Amino acid sequence: MLGRPGLRGNSALNDRLSIYVSSFDDYADIWPAFFARFFKYWPDCPYPLRLGSVAKVYDDRRVLPLHAADHKNWSSRALEHLGQIETPYVLMMLEDYMVDRPVDNSLIDKLVDLMDRYDLHAIRLFPDPPPAMAVPGVPVIGFQGLGQLNRTNTHATIWRRESLLALIRPGESLWEFEINASIRSNRFAGGICGCWQPALHYVMAIGKGRWFRRALRSLARDGIRPDLAVRGAETASEEIKAVVLAFMADCLRAVMPLHWRQRLQLKLNPRAYRS
Repeated sequence: MLGRPGLRGNSALNDRLSIYVSSFDDYADIWPAFFARFFKYWPDCPYPLRLGSVAKVYDDRRVLPLHAADHKNWSSRALEHLGQIETPYVLMMLEDYMVDRPVDNSLIDKLVDLMDRYDLHAIRLFPDPPPAMAVPGVPVIGFQGLGQLNRTNTHATIWRRESLLALIRPGESLWEFEINASIRSNRFAGGICGCWQPALHYVMAIGKGRWFRRALRSLARDGIRPDLAVRGAETASEEIKAVVLAFMADCLRAVMPLHWRQRLQLKLNPRAYRS
């Protein structure tokens, strides 16, 4: 039994799904803010909560450690972490996803049931991008399209653990995984789905090793104020620039045909097409 004593919820589900928070020791200063928000908005989480790192641990009995060798890339650490998880499904999220609304256990339970019923490989919990096609009779999720940009990425996702392991290649950075795994996932055809509306609401907190100002404002509403002497924050001008660039990128994706995007991916990332 993987569930921890004292956890509330359906104990049968504890054997089906684990929550895997992917991190590493250099980001340990972020963990207090992450878990403060997690336990505020998901206090009755019924699933084993696993924190992936190299050697450090978070001092809370509700957080179970996963350790890995000191690899200098995300994928090699993730492979080791996932190899220590025994549940068939994992909800993978990064350590800088600061949950900011109450989590509906019944919805997460329903999504796990859908993974079983339709033999799915993944259900993305955050619609970025949203699904491309409806699943008949199942209004909560849709299919992510073949060739869809960011068909898979590291937004919070419920994965069939073996499917996630099949998409990861040792030696890749987080950024490389997000690009390359989207292409590799085409082997799964219709088995990649996503929610039309967020099933897990959160604010992404870190970019280029620094706090996003938007995240700091969000955390401050809950009385959480990270020490900016330990990890700095982006400037106001950098925040404005990032918003403008994101808008321009969205516009470009809207007008660029899929086959052009695929040709560009092939030219820039030929390794992505390895089986």
